[in-house]
Amino acid sequence: MTITKSLVYPKLTSLKNLLLNVEDFYDLQILLKVGARELESHINKPIYNSFQIPKKKGGFRKILSPNDDLLQIQKQLNLYFQAIYLLVKPTNVHGFIAKPKGYEINHSIMSNAFVHTNKKHVLNIDLKDFFPSISASRVRKVLVNHIGLNDNQIADAIALLCTYQKSLPVGAPTSPVLANFTCLDLDKELLSYCSLYDITYTRYADDLTFSSQDYFNSETIKFIRSIIDKHHFIINEKKFRLLSSQSKQTVTGITVNEKLNVSRVYIRNIRAILHNIKIAGIEAATKKHYKVVFADSLLQKKLVSKLNGQIDFVGQVRGKEDVIYNKLKSSYLSISR
Repeated sequence: MTITKSLVYPKLTSLKNLLLNVEDFYDLQILLKVGARELESHINKPIYNSFQIPKKKGGFRKILSPNDDLLQIQKQLNLYFQAIYLLVKPTNVHGFIAKPKGYEINHSIMSNAFVHTNKKHVLNIDLKDFFPSISASRVRKVLVNHIGLNDNQIADAIALLCTYQKSLPVGAPTSPVLANFTCLDLDKELLSYCSLYDITYTRYADDLTFSSQDYFNSETIKFIRSIIDKHHFIINEKKFRLLSSQSKQTVTGITVNEKLNVSRVYIRNIRAILHNIKIAGIEAATKKHYKVVFADSLLQKKLVSKLNGQIDFVGQVRGKEDVIYNKLKSSYLSISR
Protein backbone atom coordinates (compact mmCIF):
# COMPACT_ATOMS: atom_id res chain seq x y z
CA MET A 1 0.00 0.00 0.00
CA THR A 2 1.30 3.45 -0.85
CA ILE A 3 1.22 6.61 1.23
CA THR A 4 -2.19 8.25 1.19
CA LYS A 5 -0.78 11.64 0.26
CA SER A 6 -4.15 13.34 -0.04
CA LEU A 7 -4.85 12.50 3.62
CA VAL A 8 -1.43 12.58 5.29
CA TYR A 9 0.45 15.49 3.77
CA PRO A 10 -2.18 18.20 4.42
CA LYS A 11 -2.11 17.18 8.12
CA LEU A 12 1.69 17.34 8.19
CA THR A 13 1.66 20.71 6.46
CA SER A 14 -0.95 21.97 8.91
CA LEU A 15 1.26 20.98 11.87
CA LYS A 16 4.24 22.60 10.18
CA ASN A 17 2.35 25.86 9.72
CA LEU A 18 1.25 25.93 13.36
CA LEU A 19 4.90 26.02 14.41
CA LEU A 20 6.08 28.38 11.69
CA ASN A 21 3.29 30.85 12.45
CA VAL A 22 4.75 31.48 15.92
CA GLU A 23 5.89 35.10 15.80
CA ASP A 24 6.52 35.96 19.45
CA PHE A 25 6.65 34.50 22.96
CA TYR A 26 2.92 34.87 23.43
CA ASP A 27 2.32 32.70 20.34
CA LEU A 28 4.81 30.18 21.71
CA GLN A 29 2.96 30.06 25.04
CA ILE A 30 -0.32 29.41 23.20
CA LEU A 31 1.26 26.70 21.02
CA LEU A 32 2.82 24.90 23.99
CA LYS A 33 -0.10 25.58 26.35
CA VAL A 34 2.13 26.98 29.07
CA GLY A 35 2.28 30.23 31.07
CA ALA A 36 4.94 32.90 30.60
CA ARG A 37 6.76 32.34 33.89
CA GLU A 38 6.81 28.58 33.49
CA LEU A 39 8.09 28.87 29.93
CA GLU A 40 10.86 31.24 30.99
CA SER A 41 11.82 28.86 33.79
CA HIS A 42 12.12 25.91 31.40
CA ILE A 43 14.20 28.02 29.02
CA ASN A 44 16.57 29.48 31.60
CA LYS A 45 16.64 26.79 34.31
CA PRO A 46 15.59 23.45 32.83
CA ILE A 47 15.39 20.55 35.26
CA TYR A 48 16.72 17.13 34.27
CA ASN A 49 17.18 13.93 36.24
CA SER A 50 20.48 12.20 35.56
CA PHE A 51 21.00 8.43 35.78
CA GLN A 52 22.95 5.68 34.04
CA ILE A 53 21.88 2.50 32.28
CA PRO A 54 24.21 -0.38 31.34
CA LYS A 55 25.20 -0.81 27.69
CA LYS A 56 24.84 -4.23 26.06
CA LYS A 57 28.58 -4.57 25.55
CA GLY A 58 29.75 -3.09 28.84
CA GLY A 59 29.99 0.38 30.30
CA PHE A 60 27.16 2.77 31.04
CA ARG A 61 25.12 5.32 29.09
CA LYS A 62 24.21 8.60 30.80
CA ILE A 63 20.53 9.48 30.52
CA LEU A 64 19.23 13.01 31.10
CA SER A 65 15.49 12.87 31.61
CA PRO A 66 13.51 16.17 31.68
CA ASN A 67 11.09 16.76 34.53
CA ASP A 68 7.41 16.11 33.85
CA ASP A 69 6.45 19.65 32.82
CA LEU A 70 9.37 20.08 30.43
CA LEU A 71 8.75 16.58 29.11
CA GLN A 72 5.22 17.57 28.07
CA ILE A 73 6.55 20.65 26.27
CA GLN A 74 9.14 18.56 24.44
CA LYS A 75 6.53 15.98 23.45
CA GLN A 76 4.44 18.78 21.95
CA LEU A 77 7.43 20.17 20.05
CA ASN A 78 8.33 16.67 18.91
CA LEU A 79 4.93 16.37 17.25
CA TYR A 80 5.65 19.43 15.09
CA PHE A 81 9.27 18.47 14.40
CA GLN A 82 8.32 14.95 13.29
CA ALA A 83 5.62 16.27 10.96
CA ILE A 84 8.08 18.62 9.29
CA TYR A 85 10.78 15.96 9.06
CA LEU A 86 8.41 13.57 7.28
CA LEU A 87 7.96 16.22 4.60
CA VAL A 88 11.70 16.45 3.90
CA LYS A 89 13.30 13.18 5.05
CA PRO A 90 15.55 11.24 2.66
CA THR A 91 14.43 7.71 1.78
CA ASN A 92 17.58 6.21 3.31
CA VAL A 93 16.79 7.21 6.94
CA HIS A 94 15.04 4.57 9.05
CA GLY A 95 15.51 5.49 12.72
CA PHE A 96 13.09 7.38 14.98
CA ILE A 97 10.55 8.19 12.25
CA ALA A 98 6.97 8.97 13.24
CA LYS A 99 4.17 7.02 11.55
CA PRO A 100 0.99 9.13 11.50
CA LYS A 101 -2.32 7.57 10.56
CA GLY A 102 -2.44 7.00 6.81
CA TYR A 103 1.35 6.91 6.44
CA GLU A 104 1.93 3.38 5.23
CA ILE A 105 5.73 3.14 5.17
CA ASN A 106 7.21 1.29 8.13
CA HIS A 107 10.67 2.40 9.26
CA SER A 108 12.59 0.02 11.50
CA ILE A 109 15.90 -1.74 11.96
CA MET A 110 14.53 -4.35 9.53
CA SER A 111 13.76 -1.86 6.77
CA ASN A 112 17.21 -0.39 7.39
CA ALA A 113 18.88 -3.80 7.05
CA PHE A 114 16.79 -5.19 4.18
CA VAL A 115 18.40 -3.12 1.40
CA HIS A 116 21.83 -4.47 2.39
CA THR A 117 20.99 -8.17 1.95
CA ASN A 118 23.01 -10.31 -0.44
CA LYS A 119 25.80 -7.78 -0.90
CA LYS A 120 29.44 -8.83 -1.22
CA HIS A 121 30.69 -6.06 1.04
CA VAL A 122 29.10 -4.20 3.96
CA LEU A 123 30.67 -1.23 5.73
CA ASN A 124 29.35 -0.27 9.18
CA ILE A 125 30.20 3.11 10.70
CA ASP A 126 29.04 4.32 14.11
CA LEU A 127 29.03 8.01 15.07
CA LYS A 128 30.60 8.67 18.45
CA ASP A 129 28.58 10.44 21.18
CA PHE A 130 25.82 11.14 18.65
CA PHE A 131 23.42 13.31 20.70
CA PRO A 132 26.01 15.02 22.95
CA SER A 133 28.09 15.93 19.88
CA ILE A 134 25.21 18.05 18.53
CA SER A 135 25.52 21.45 20.16
CA ALA A 136 22.78 23.94 20.99
CA SER A 137 24.11 26.25 18.25
CA ARG A 138 23.73 23.45 15.67
CA VAL A 139 20.18 22.85 16.89
CA ARG A 140 19.44 26.53 16.44
CA LYS A 141 20.75 26.36 12.86
CA VAL A 142 18.44 23.40 12.22
CA LEU A 143 15.47 25.36 13.52
CA VAL A 144 16.25 28.24 11.14
CA ASN A 145 17.67 26.51 8.06
CA HIS A 146 15.75 23.22 7.94
CA ILE A 147 12.59 23.79 9.96
CA GLY A 148 12.10 27.37 8.80
CA LEU A 149 11.75 29.50 11.94
CA ASN A 150 12.37 33.13 11.02
CA ASP A 151 12.39 34.84 14.42
CA ASN A 152 15.81 34.63 16.07
CA GLN A 153 14.42 34.87 19.60
CA ILE A 154 11.91 32.07 19.01
CA ALA A 155 14.63 29.88 17.50
CA ASP A 156 16.83 30.60 20.52
CA ALA A 157 14.01 29.79 22.94
CA ILE A 158 13.08 26.49 21.28
CA ALA A 159 16.76 25.49 21.02
CA LEU A 160 17.12 26.06 24.76
CA LEU A 161 13.94 24.08 25.46
CA CYS A 162 15.41 21.08 23.63
CA THR A 163 19.04 21.17 24.80
CA TYR A 164 20.79 20.83 28.12
CA GLN A 165 24.34 21.78 29.04
CA LYS A 166 24.74 23.11 25.48
CA SER A 167 23.92 19.87 23.61
CA LEU A 168 21.16 17.40 22.81
CA PRO A 169 20.40 15.32 25.92
CA VAL A 170 20.06 11.56 25.69
CA GLY A 171 16.58 11.13 27.17
CA ALA A 172 14.66 14.07 25.72
CA PRO A 173 11.91 13.07 23.23
CA THR A 174 12.99 15.83 20.83
CA SER A 175 16.62 14.70 20.56
CA PRO A 176 16.19 11.92 17.95
CA VAL A 177 14.29 14.01 15.40
CA LEU A 178 16.54 17.04 15.89
CA ALA A 179 19.53 14.74 15.34
CA ASN A 180 17.88 13.52 12.12
CA PHE A 181 17.45 17.14 11.01
CA THR A 182 21.10 17.82 11.85
CA CYS A 183 22.09 14.93 9.57
CA LEU A 184 20.09 16.14 6.55
CA ASP A 185 23.08 17.66 4.79
CA LEU A 186 25.27 14.69 5.72
CA ASP A 187 22.68 12.25 4.33
CA LYS A 188 22.27 14.29 1.16
CA GLU A 189 26.00 14.39 0.43
CA LEU A 190 26.59 10.73 1.23
CA LEU A 191 23.62 9.69 -0.92
CA SER A 192 24.92 11.79 -3.80
CA TYR A 193 28.38 10.25 -3.56
CA CYS A 194 27.12 6.68 -3.16
CA SER A 195 24.78 6.95 -6.14
CA LEU A 196 27.79 7.57 -8.38
CA TYR A 197 29.43 4.27 -7.40
CA ASP A 198 26.45 1.90 -6.96
CA ILE A 199 26.79 1.97 -3.18
CA THR A 200 23.69 1.56 -1.02
CA TYR A 201 23.63 3.88 1.98
CA THR A 202 21.26 3.96 4.94
CA ARG A 203 21.29 5.54 8.38
CA TYR A 204 19.56 4.42 11.55
CA ALA A 205 20.29 7.12 14.16
CA ASP A 206 24.06 6.97 14.65
CA ASP A 207 24.53 3.75 12.62
CA LEU A 208 25.65 4.41 9.04
CA THR A 209 25.68 1.41 6.69
CA PHE A 210 27.13 1.15 3.19
CA SER A 211 26.96 -1.93 0.97
CA SER A 212 28.15 -2.81 -2.49
CA GLN A 213 29.02 -5.67 -4.81
CA ASP A 214 32.41 -4.00 -5.25
CA TYR A 215 35.15 -3.82 -2.66
CA PHE A 216 35.44 -0.65 -0.58
CA ASN A 217 38.95 0.46 -1.46
CA SER A 218 40.97 2.87 0.68
CA GLU A 219 40.09 5.83 -1.55
CA THR A 220 36.35 5.22 -1.18
CA ILE A 221 36.61 4.82 2.59
CA LYS A 222 38.75 7.93 2.84
CA PHE A 223 36.17 9.98 0.93
CA ILE A 224 33.28 8.70 3.09
CA ARG A 225 35.30 9.60 6.17
CA SER A 226 35.97 13.08 4.80
CA ILE A 227 32.24 13.72 4.28
CA ILE A 228 31.45 12.64 7.84
CA ASP A 229 34.26 14.84 9.17
CA LYS A 230 33.07 17.78 7.04
CA HIS A 231 29.69 17.66 8.77
CA HIS A 232 31.30 17.70 12.23
CA PHE A 233 30.66 14.13 13.32
CA ILE A 234 33.24 11.78 14.82
CA ILE A 235 33.56 8.11 13.86
CA ASN A 236 33.68 5.55 16.65
CA GLU A 237 36.72 3.61 15.46
CA LYS A 238 35.92 0.68 17.77
CA LYS A 239 32.75 0.02 15.77
CA PHE A 240 34.19 0.60 12.30
CA ARG A 241 33.69 -2.67 10.40
CA LEU A 242 34.18 -3.77 6.80
CA LEU A 243 32.54 -7.17 6.31
CA SER A 244 32.69 -9.47 3.29
CA SER A 245 30.06 -12.04 2.32
CA GLN A 246 32.49 -14.74 3.50
CA SER A 247 31.91 -13.59 7.09
CA LYS A 248 28.77 -12.82 9.09
CA GLN A 249 27.42 -9.47 7.92
CA THR A 250 25.19 -7.62 10.37
CA VAL A 251 23.31 -4.35 10.03
CA THR A 252 21.69 -2.83 13.15
CA GLY A 253 21.90 -6.25 14.81
CA ILE A 254 20.35 -8.20 11.93
CA THR A 255 22.25 -10.69 9.76
CA VAL A 256 22.02 -9.77 6.06
CA ASN A 257 24.26 -12.27 4.22
CA GLU A 258 21.51 -13.92 2.16
CA LYS A 259 18.31 -12.81 3.85
CA LEU A 260 17.26 -11.05 7.04
CA ASN A 261 18.08 -13.23 10.00
CA VAL A 262 18.96 -13.08 13.68
CA SER A 263 22.28 -14.41 14.94
CA ARG A 264 22.71 -17.89 16.39
CA VAL A 265 23.94 -16.31 19.61
CA TYR A 266 20.68 -14.34 19.93
CA ILE A 267 18.58 -17.50 19.56
CA ARG A 268 20.91 -19.49 21.82
CA ASN A 269 20.51 -16.90 24.59
CA ILE A 270 16.71 -17.09 24.32
CA ARG A 271 16.85 -20.88 24.54
CA ALA A 272 19.13 -20.66 27.59
CA ILE A 273 16.68 -18.42 29.47
CA LEU A 274 13.73 -20.66 28.55
CA HIS A 275 15.68 -23.69 29.74
CA ASN A 276 16.61 -22.02 33.04
CA ILE A 277 13.00 -21.08 33.71
CA LYS A 278 11.81 -24.60 32.90
CA ILE A 279 14.42 -26.31 35.09
CA ALA A 280 14.89 -23.88 38.00
CA GLY A 281 11.79 -21.71 37.89
CA ILE A 282 11.25 -18.06 37.03
CA GLU A 283 12.69 -16.66 40.29
CA ALA A 284 15.99 -18.52 40.01
CA ALA A 285 16.26 -17.77 36.28
CA THR A 286 15.69 -14.06 36.96
CA LYS A 287 18.43 -14.01 39.62
CA LYS A 288 20.85 -15.68 37.22
CA HIS A 289 19.97 -13.46 34.26
CA TYR A 290 20.20 -10.15 36.12
CA LYS A 291 22.98 -11.36 38.45
CA VAL A 292 21.13 -10.38 41.62
CA VAL A 293 20.60 -12.03 45.00
CA PHE A 294 16.91 -11.17 45.24
CA ALA A 295 14.38 -11.09 42.40
CA ASP A 296 10.96 -9.65 43.26
CA SER A 297 7.83 -10.15 41.16
CA LEU A 298 8.43 -6.96 39.16
CA LEU A 299 11.88 -8.09 38.07
CA GLN A 300 10.50 -11.53 37.19
CA LYS A 301 7.80 -9.91 35.05
CA LYS A 302 10.47 -7.77 33.41
CA LEU A 303 12.39 -10.89 32.35
CA VAL A 304 9.25 -12.58 31.00
CA SER A 305 8.32 -9.43 29.07
CA LYS A 306 11.85 -9.12 27.68
CA LEU A 307 11.80 -12.77 26.63
CA ASN A 308 8.46 -12.34 24.88
CA GLY A 309 9.77 -9.29 23.03
CA GLN A 310 12.91 -11.12 21.91
CA ILE A 311 10.89 -14.07 20.60
CA ASP A 312 8.49 -11.76 18.78
CA PHE A 313 11.52 -10.07 17.21
CA VAL A 314 12.68 -13.47 15.89
CA GLY A 315 9.21 -13.85 14.34
CA GLN A 316 9.36 -10.41 12.75
CA VAL A 317 12.73 -11.11 11.17
CA ARG A 318 12.40 -14.79 10.21
CA GLY A 319 8.63 -14.79 9.65
CA LYS A 320 5.75 -16.10 11.75
CA GLU A 321 5.78 -19.43 9.86
CA ASP A 322 9.41 -20.09 10.77
CA VAL A 323 10.04 -23.38 12.62
CA ILE A 324 12.54 -21.91 15.11
CA TYR A 325 10.23 -19.02 15.96
CA ASN A 326 7.27 -21.32 16.57
CA LYS A 327 9.31 -23.63 18.81
CA LEU A 328 10.49 -20.66 20.87
CA LYS A 329 6.96 -19.25 21.09
CA SER A 330 5.56 -22.62 22.12
CA SER A 331 8.20 -22.96 24.86
CA TYR A 332 7.48 -19.44 26.06
CA LEU A 333 3.72 -20.06 26.27
CA SER A 334 4.29 -23.23 28.26
CA ILE A 335 6.31 -21.42 30.96
CA SER A 336 4.28 -18.16 31.05
CA ARG A 337 0.95 -19.75 31.90
